[in-house]
Amino acid sequence: MVTADELLNNPIHRYNELIGGEVRALNLPMGTDRSIALAFWLAGIGMHVMKSDLGVFYGANVGFFLRADPDTVKAPDYAFVKQDCLTVPRGEGFVRDIPALVVESGQDEMLSIRISEWLTLGVKYAIDLDAVGQAVTVHRPKHDPVTLTRNDTFAAEDILNGFSLPLTKVFPNL
Repeated sequence: MVTADELLNNPIHRYNELIGGEVRALNLPMGTDRSIALAFWLAGIGMHVMKSDLGVFYGANVGFFLRADPDTVKAPDYAFVKQDCLTVPRGEGFVRDIPALVVESGQDEMLSIRISEWLTLGVKYAIDLDAVGQAVTVHRPKHDPVTLTRNDTFAAEDILNGFSLPLTKVFPNL
């Protein structure tokens, strides 16, 4: 059983998550298409979040401390925490706020488990970003997943007021 403090302070756990005290390896490194799509996603939402002062967004692999005894620390590829949900000052440790939105982009056998875990932990939007297939699947609690293709537009009005992102901006000629 590993604790969040051990995960943070031991270099051997540098690229791991912690699920109920059990170490799980992160899906690294990412390929070119995945990295480009995530960067464009971050830029698109990030500019709106900054301009509208909606909260804080985080890039890849920031650890979120989500549950104690046994500890759970997860690291999405992208996360957004709403302004009214920011409870703990930022610093060198793990983020202790629940994101409103996370993006997972690793197309592997653990993807559906990671998405399900996020929704169980209170995330409102868990996005599966498939750079190769040029699609995103939007997962929400108590909703069926919705898959958007390159020609669609993503919006999450309840958490990102006034925002929409044409997916052609996320997948530009990939």
